[in-house]
Amino acid sequence: MKRTGNLFRIWDIAILVVIFSTVAMFFCFHTYGEGSGYIEVSVNGEVVLKTSADGVYPVVVNGKRLLSVVKDGEKVRVEDSTCPLKICEKMGTVGPGGVIICVPNKVVVKFVHTNESVDVMTW
Repeated sequence: MKRTGNLFRIWDIAILVVIFSTVAMFFCFHTYGEGSGYIEVSVNGEVVLKTSADGVYPVVVNGKRLLSVVKDGEKVRVEDSTCPLKICEKMGTVGPGGVIICVPNKVVVKFVHTNESVDVMTW
């Protein structure tokens, strides 16, 4: 019986490609479940907003509008801040476990993740 070394190598490579692509697809397409978190907005340490619904939420304290918080699915961001440098807006979007802080307005926006299972995503 004749041994074909090239055929064995080709099938080894094909099997490795399938295994690696399956693992890569798992990590690339792994997402959090829909509605698995909520946002919590605090001003001076006092919670003024807690919601899990998508939308644009203005943060108003004592009749003064400080900023707007936008929740879009599994992401949250800050828009239209009244602080001078607007660093909180420049932070962009954050996902579950993320925090945006506006120091001049003393506002903390947290995205609290409620899923109890262990996730494989690294931030």
